[in-house]
Amino acid sequence: MKNQIKRNTMNNNHILLVALWLALCISGRLLANEPKTELESGEARLSVKSFGLEDSTVGDGNASYALAGFGAELEYGSWQFGVAQQRFDWRNTDDFIEDTDGRDPWESFTRLHLGFSHSSEFTERWSGEVMTGITGEFEEEIDHSFSAYLAGYGVYQMNESLFLMVGAFYSQHQEIQTAFDFIPILGLAWNPEATEGLSIQLGVPVTRASWHFNENTRLMLELNSLEGGVARLADDSPVRPGGYAERVSNSVYLRFETQIGNGLELSAGIGHSVEREIKLYDSDGGNSRSEDIEQGMGIEISLSKSF
Repeated sequence: MKNQIKRNTMNNNHILLVALWLALCISGRLLANEPKTELESGEARLSVKSFGLEDSTVGDGNASYALAGFGAELEYGSWQFGVAQQRFDWRNTDDFIEDTDGRDPWESFTRLHLGFSHSSEFTERWSGEVMTGITGEFEEEIDHSFSAYLAGYGVYQMNESLFLMVGAFYSQHQEIQTAFDFIPILGLAWNPEATEGLSIQLGVPVTRASWHFNENTRLMLELNSLEGGVARLADDSPVRPGGYAERVSNSVYLRFETQIGNGLELSAGIGHSVEREIKLYDSDGGNSRSEDIEQGMGIEISLSKSF
């Protein structure tokens, strides 16, 4: 029982992207957040995912972009290896929040990730997990694009159905302070191992209600209160040469998950952003500027295969 709730919590608090060949034209996630079954010793899992975001304006002008993302993540034992890319389709760039000389502010961001995690059971009621890793996100040049993170949380089993989770996520970027420097992990989960009926998790950064049709299929309504990332802009960027673009958002998603074969899991969802913001920095982390981004609809699909 503890293994499942630990896996669910961990997957939903990674500030990471994993994604797939399918470029759907509407809303994206930056962390891999669908709950997955626990890996057996010596087993590996490959996950691929695609997402898209509908065309959304930036600031008070007419400049806007649509977004498509794709990539992959490999888990083996305690290690995770990931690569992902987001591609931006811009409109009316002459009206962007800063002068770009008619050029697109940026075309794509690539993200690389290496992570390590370890879980333990301390007593019959207490268990926990620690995780660490590095992430680099960049437009062209990879230098000065990395963040290191350290996180941990504990799970206390209050009774057969009720679990308390508490912990924190800490991240340090090479050059700037970000919205992801410190994230509390707090939650109360009821009936997390349900194979039929309702289960609920209340907390930050994720709140979720799931209806389980059977042990292999469920429908989830989820609020993720902190998503996003920090990308290092190109040296010849028309916006901030060698600077940074930070994206922060929260969203509500309705997601369907099912096992469709031996070790193969499918997840598909549709959602809506509740709040979105972009923040630009110079190369030294100064001269920051924040603007809201229009709320928008999105869709995502992922496949995971254990072997």
